Order: sequence, then C-alpha cells, then structure tokens
Amino acid sequence: AIAKLKQQIPLLDYLQAHDWQPIRQLSRGRLMGLCPLHADHKPSFVVDSHKSLFYCYGCGRGGDVIRFAELYHQVKFPRALWLLHQWRGLPPLLHEAAGFYRMQLHRHSEAVAYLYQRGIHSPDLVEHMQIGYAPVELRNPGGIACAAKGTGLVRSKTCRAGECKPELRSDPGRDARRRAHARRS
Repeated sequence: AIAKLKQQIPLLDYLQAHDWQPIRQLSRGRLMGLCPLHADHKPSFVVDSHKSLFYCYGCGRGGDVIRFAELYHQVKFPRALWLLHQWRGLPPLLHEAAGFYRMQLHRHSEAVAYLYQRGIHSPDLVEHMQIGYAPVELRNPGGIACAAKGTGLVRSKTCRAGECKPELRSDPGRDARRRAHARRS
C-alpha cells in the first residue's frame, strides 16, 4: 500500500503543489531549488524526479514523498500517510467544486450581468479564469449542503426544505500546513 501511494504521488508533483519551484536543472533529470524545509537563501535542495527522491545539502535531510510530508508538515509517519492520502483525493474534489460554482454562474443572469458590467465580456475568458458564482441561497452551510448533495462534495443525512445538517468536505491538512509554514517563517 505504501509503495502504491508513492507511485500515485510523484514527489515533484507534491512539491510543486506546495509552491516549490526549481531554479535550475541538473544532469540526469535532477532539479535544484531553495529548500522548503528551512530558511534557504542559496539553492541546496535537489530533487531526482526519476527516483522521486530529495536531498538538501543545507539541512542534510532527504528521502521520498512520505519523508518530505513528515518534515514539511512536522508530523509523524502515520499522519504523513493520512495527509498524502487526503492530498491525492483533493484535486478531483476541488475540480468538482469549481465545476459546481461555474454551473451556478450560467444559471443566474444577474451574475453574468455583473461580469459584463465589470468589463468581462468574453465567455472564453470566463472559462479560462474558471469564474463561478455562489447565489444568495447557497451562501450558508445548509443551502450549500442541499444544493451540492448530489455532487459528492457534501454528505448529509437530512436534506429537506429548510432542514439540512451538512458535513462539508474540505482539506483536513490545510490547518497543519498553515501552522507548519508559520513556524518556518
């Protein structure tokens, strides 16, 4: 199961999703950039994208995507696995949420009129920027839950008119990442 998780989440994809950018390319497909694990001023973090491994010459830490998750989020191995499992499932969830709100934009002429008033006339631009709309009736947890129940974004036991007890799905690792980032700053 662990080997399968490592295959499903290439280290480079995970790093780039956490805003890591390579500064230069080295030989044999390796990349170098600033280390996201400490306050780095000179590139010292090397990623081998073929082997999905990293090593930092500045802080001396290295490993695979699981080890990176442990160090970056400052968690133990089981929690790192959980975060990686959550992250792996997050892109489809975000894609569905964005699609849901883009669909709402096309259902509400007042939203389209507002965009037109703001100078956004091109449907291609709206699509490219993935602009969506949250109508007034969806701007509370109960409304969102009832409207989004069929999309897989929300699990709700009761969803009758005016009586909705939502369990909104979100990114559970977000708070841990924010805390870890705040400690490094």
